Amino acid sequence: MNKIFLTVDTECHDIRKENQYIWGKKNGREYGIGRILELGKQYEIPVNFFVDFAEERRYGREYIQRIIDKIKQYNQPIFLHLHPNFISGDESRTFLWEYDKEEQEFLLQEGIGIYTEIMGKSPAAFRAGRYGVDKNTYDLIDELMPDIVELSYTGGYDKMCHIQCEFVNTVNHYSKYKSLKIMPNSNYVALDFFGKRKTVGIDTSEMSLIEFKEFLEEADGKDFVLTMHSWNFIDRYFWSETHVGNHRTNERLFRGMVDLAKKYCYSFASIEGYDFDAEGADSDIKYNACDTVGKKI
Repeated sequence: MNKIFLTVDTECHDIRKENQYIWGKKNGREYGIGRILELGKQYEIPVNFFVDFAEERRYGREYIQRIIDKIKQYNQPIFLHLHPNFISGDESRTFLWEYDKEEQEFLLQEGIGIYTEIMGKSPAAFRAGRYGVDKNTYDLIDELMPDIVELSYTGGYDKMCHIQCEFVNTVNHYSKYKSLKIMPNSNYVALDFFGKRKTVGIDTSEMSLIEFKEFLEEADGKDFVLTMHSWNFIDRYFWSETHVGNHRTNERLFRGMVDLAKKYCYSFASIEGYDFDAEGADSDIKYNACDTVGKKI
């Protein structure tokens, strides 16, 4: 209990913009994964990197190896992330659930193979690209990666994740499916007015400090996942393929979240080696930010 799993999806959707997605190098400084690693070292916290090993098929071994070598310099854990289109080559199908079971098996085997060859071991945790799993995916993961910690499930993101809350009986806390230890990507209800409801992730760039504080109070010591991406601290312009800088707002938000977490007696943990218990919905966290709108105003 009282653990936060900080995860970083490390991915590049356009190799021409590798610096904007991964490194954020400018004037001798780095605002991408290098900055995340430095802050992890400064705060002495584990940072769980989910690297899209599938990109090796398109961008080459040297590209992936540079990322792995950088993370290893800081002794941070590295897990398997997988966007299937980088293996299939089909840009019209970017979710695993868009492939039939036989196709998914091939894609997962390829991803596991790349990870194992580079890392020299089997992955201890997995997250699908865009959270795009379904029951077929879970059955295959159970066969191919038994006992793994699975972090693809995201309640309230029905268009992306095709595992329903009722199937795993949880929103934000532990659950199990066969041998899989399911640790959901934590989320909350950000909008709930006049029939419109929007779910947002517990993310270092998507929620305010006030909402994060309220979520910590609602969590009351229960473990949860805090997500971010390799580009969170990189200031980018949508119209420029080269501009990078320091996204100071996101970095301040991150620092504020870490400080708040410690104030509420939370510590940050590595997924690898952690003893996950399948407590399920009995120990769930359900936070609706709209319940306190009047108080905020």
